[in-house]
Amino acid sequence: MAGTPGKRLRYTASRRVGSTLSDLPEGVLHHIMSFLDSRQAVQVCLLSRRWRNLWRSMPRINIDCKEFEVTDKAVFIVFVNRLLELRDPVAPISKFRLWYSMTGSGCDTVKKDTGRWISHALQKQAWAVEIYVDMFYGYLKLLLTIEDNLQWCPKFNNLVNLTLGEWCLHANFYALIVFIENSPRLEKLTLKLYEFGQRTSKRTIVELNDRPFTCGHLKIVEVICFKNDPLANHVVDFLFSSGMTSAQIHIKHCW
Repeated sequence: MAGTPGKRLRYTASRRVGSTLSDLPEGVLHHIMSFLDSRQAVQVCLLSRRWRNLWRSMPRINIDCKEFEVTDKAVFIVFVNRLLELRDPVAPISKFRLWYSMTGSGCDTVKKDTGRWISHALQKQAWAVEIYVDMFYGYLKLLLTIEDNLQWCPKFNNLVNLTLGEWCLHANFYALIVFIENSPRLEKLTLKLYEFGQRTSKRTIVELNDRPFTCGHLKIVEVICFKNDPLANHVVDFLFSSGMTSAQIHIKHCW
């Protein structure tokens, strides 16, 4: 009998905490769930009838393949596809984070789906898209192929800081120009010109229509490259011709 009041107190306190969580506004619940991986967030939503559909409108998506067994790559792909397909179509995405592995079998399948996942986040006007890839050197390959024209590129109206790789300099800086033109509030641009393996000589032939281009809204461009990299000189010349000054261009050597 002596232990009964204590048990009743713990039981009552537990119910009180559960009720308090259920009474929180949807925005607060979304914020709490944003610290969870997407699979965990979906599982948490099963704990309460009121939370049942909260995952469908979460503004932050954290997808981590480590939530799945190494042999469940197909299950991982199905989960991500369904997660995005069943979302509330009018719910925006503020941040999209994807962490996956390119080791083992099924790499080509994941690579193919990745482009669709990223495009989905961009169409929802995500202001931050983070992609992390774990891979062995033997599996290094292109993860996303962009066709000859970049008319698919959406407007990044709220983007102020952008980092791009060497790939955007191909075809006379075509991809770089498109990204800058579609980012009207961009203030800082970082170009990482170093890459492992042999530098590709492939170039994409595109039509620029001889349109004038300026990047006057940019305040700082940081170029990270190997010492004495001739490509860096071409980048600087391009930036000068686009209206930037030497005070706005910072060269940083990685080695």
